[in-house]
Amino acid sequence: WATSFTAPVYFTLGGDRINSEFTQFDIFPNPTNGELSISYAIKELQEVGLIISNSIGKVVYQNAKLVNGQLTEKIDLSQKAKGIYLLQIKTASESKYQKIVLQ
Repeated sequence: WATSFTAPVYFTLGGDRINSEFTQFDIFPNPTNGELSISYAIKELQEVGLIISNSIGKVVYQNAKLVNGQLTEKIDLSQKAKGIYLLQIKTASESKYQKIVLQ
């Protein structure tokens, strides 16, 4: 016997999900010398996690908070080794990734 399942269908346009939880997502300056601002806006109140990993996958920064609307977070990476890092910003239903270059 078969059970039917339903799931949302997402379409991709320009690399972003059309019905994205995020209405804005910016990182500046990038490349950076250490001081980094991450600005994002979310449609409704929910927990947003920020994770920054180095090139071998080790987590060098992690934070989560409840967000509703726009938020800008400042992160200091000046004590970390120069190189390429990966920022993951995530909600319960979506993750976005952005490369960070630390000079």
